[in-house]
Amino acid sequence: MATDTLLDRVMGSFCAEDVFIAWKHIQSALVATQKDDVDLFLDQAALWERNIKEQREEKLFNEISQRLSSSEES
Repeated sequence: MATDTLLDRVMGSFCAEDVFIAWKHIQSALVATQKDDVDLFLDQAALWERNIKEQREEKLFNEISQRLSSSEES
């Protein structure tokens, strides 16, 4: 989705695409600039993504286990 930011409007640049996401919805982020090593960033992004997936899977597993335990107790 291409949108313009307030800064783009003020500067009149309209030179980049971006997406607005409210801060309250951001749980983590991996950010790089043009000065960063692209290969290193991609390696770190892969590790970061894997870590996020593992955390979600663990949370889901714990929630399911807890529900199963609760239903067995009833």
